[in-house]
Amino acid sequence: MASFAPADESPSEDVAARNARRLAEAKQLRAITTSLDMEATLYRQLFPELFVDGLDGLAARDSTLGLDYLRASRPVLELPFDSAPGGALRFVQDQRSGVLGAVVWDCGEAMARFLVAEPALVRGRAVLDLGTGTGVAGVAAAALAGAGLTLLSDIEACRDVAERSLAANATALEAAAGACSFLAFDWTAPELPEEFDALLASSRPVLLVSDCLYQFQLLKPLLALLRRLLTPEMILIWTYKVRIPEREAAYLEMLRAPRERGGADLTFRRARWRAEEGCAHRRFDDVFVMVSAVAGGPADAELAAMEALQASPRLGGTGLADGWRAHLAPPPP
Repeated sequence: MASFAPADESPSEDVAARNARRLAEAKQLRAITTSLDMEATLYRQLFPELFVDGLDGLAARDSTLGLDYLRASRPVLELPFDSAPGGALRFVQDQRSGVLGAVVWDCGEAMARFLVAEPALVRGRAVLDLGTGTGVAGVAAAALAGAGLTLLSDIEACRDVAERSLAANATALEAAAGACSFLAFDWTAPELPEEFDALLASSRPVLLVSDCLYQFQLLKPLLALLRRLLTPEMILIWTYKVRIPEREAAYLEMLRAPRERGGADLTFRRARWRAEEGCAHRRFDDVFVMVSAVAGGPADAELAAMEALQASPRLGGTGLADGWRAHLAPPPP
């Protein structure tokens, strides 16, 4: 799917050139929207058994791409966090590169805020942030949520923004004693890097996935990779934007297939985020956060125990703080 990076207005640009550029940008957006509509139709044809009554009601009727282009145009995006040194974490962006991961997407920020609000899920654990982009989720986990060894992973084209973001948050990472680094990895690679195996061999690892459902051509390699990575000891935390309800439902169902590292099924704990009235983060209203574990495995038992400790039913045994409330949704059929 084509990336879209609108250019800045230029005082020297004449009216005809500006109108031509705006027309080209509009055509790009129309092509993306048309592609999403076609995918929705395709998934409905391929997986009709998954479209039970009420499924569409879980999705936002006004689906969005999940990116604020004005915010993405900033060379450095500051995300306010009360617990961060200086009151914010800072992430380097490069919208002009055309690399999808070179800017902060809604789901990345949503993941970061969820982990900071619910640090028990990652505290002291090794964390793999898959498809890290600018590093927003992994950096927040290491700097503000107490994560242990944290590995940011994405394609080589994201290295520059990720490593510059690490440098921009060096003070916060040093204060938290968080070991956080970037590793380039292509999901289609035949072999996992040694760093992945070392992290997965640690006690109670956590896999973070922020969005990563945007590009249709990457869904198959991502699914194959997840089947190679998931272990009974691992907790998977995924934030995703509802764009095509049919696609998301089918994809989550496919995750239940047997995995290379053991376990016959996944359990899902899923909530749709809705901001309290007056909260500034209304763009998260159509974002789901999902916590999963291999059914019957140690991580699944741990999540169940965490839930039992709570007085009210909340996602994965935790509550959403900082102006959020969780509305539990049924798991995929």
